[in-house]
Amino acid sequence: NTVEGLILIGKRLQTDIILNKSQKFLMDKSVKELKKKFELSTKYELDDLIVRLESFSQRLLHCYHYRRGDSVT
Repeated sequence: NTVEGLILIGKRLQTDIILNKSQKFLMDKSVKELKKKFELSTKYELDDLIVRLESFSQRLLHCYHYRRGDSVT
């Protein structure tokens, strides 16, 4: 997996630009399942990505319940 390899290199070399671009790619362009993105973000301790994915998953859940007509709080 190319992006995972880049993240590993970025972590080992402590290269913020590689980590930032990899996180941006995962959030904005990657077609990986949300579960896989969470796995990568927790495995490599990508806290910014974890926060963005959590926010995104909450919005998805909210939309799902809204479309079903459930009460959303």
